Amino acid sequence: MSTLLTEFRYAIRMLLKSPGFTVIAILALALGIGANTAIFSVVNAVLLRPLPYPDADKLVNIGEKTSKFPSGSVAYPNFLDWREGQKGFTDLALVRRENFNFANVGGTSVPERIGGGRIGWNFLNVMQMNPILGQNIKEEEDVPGAPPVALISERLWKTHFGSSREVIGKQVVVDGVQREIVGVTPADLRFPRAAEIYVPLADMRQEQDVLARGNHPGFSTIGRLKPGMTLELATSDLNNIAAELERKYPETNTDRRVTTTLLLEAAVGDYRHSLNLLLGAVGCVLLIACANVANLQLVRGISRRREFAVRAALGARRSRLLRQLVTESLLLSLAGGALGLAWFGRPV
Repeated sequence: MSTLLTEFRYAIRMLLKSPGFTVIAILALALGIGANTAIFSVVNAVLLRPLPYPDADKLVNIGEKTSKFPSGSVAYPNFLDWREGQKGFTDLALVRRENFNFANVGGTSVPERIGGGRIGWNFLNVMQMNPILGQNIKEEEDVPGAPPVALISERLWKTHFGSSREVIGKQVVVDGVQREIVGVTPADLRFPRAAEIYVPLADMRQEQDVLARGNHPGFSTIGRLKPGMTLELATSDLNNIAAELERKYPETNTDRRVTTTLLLEAAVGDYRHSLNLLLGAVGCVLLIACANVANLQLVRGISRRREFAVRAALGARRSRLLRQLVTESLLLSLAGGALGLAWFGRPV
């Protein structure tokens, strides 16, 4: 142990004697390590880490397609037929991403524009997520003429209601409609993207534009695969229903089939290629940084030939000299890594 400490102290003295080399080497390593840490954190969060839902690999995003349009929104009547006839999913839920004008009745905050979603009453059941406060939207609250209610996100609960447990029953105005808050959704619920408030479909279920089978008003469908069911079999089952709908409603459903994508792939598919390219690019930056530091070490080693010769003449073995060089490289790596993690690798 004493020999190791002696080598570390000597390595520190030698690095301090060459401040230019030391600073350049540390900065080069910090840039490479920090950039890789930052990008890998993004890749891990977006591509590698599973979605924060129970059995997230069973969640499927479902849409409609034709030979001309590979993906599109779902017609409400088609969804109803799918849900009634399908056998591959525990249930199907309808959802549409929207932006709402939001105001807290009796609050001091000014009206604002926030993200949200219109959802079927069974949406949280399909996601297997429970409100952290209050209760889910009930089936009888998701019918035309039902008293207007809403779910709010945990973030909205904290920022606009001070995390008060008395938020349940309070009134908010959403797109001009006064609604009662019945529950608070957990922070892990991130679908639709950036949603802060959820309202039931309710009155939309009787709108003529929604009831028209040929209309596709931005709905998507979330389904949860039954245990032991594969995505291929479930998709085939839905397409059999779509083929029957084509036979029954040729004017609206001709050439219309079902497209299914695992929810994780639907969420990150557009970014996967770009993030992989970016990760490869910063990996090259790290390799270049290591090559530059290696060249600096080589030049510095050549300039220290006399030092090594004297130490060898005094009895230092090759293993001791090699260990000393490794110790200096280790110190440079630790310093570069610490700086990279502390600054370049900070979350953005």
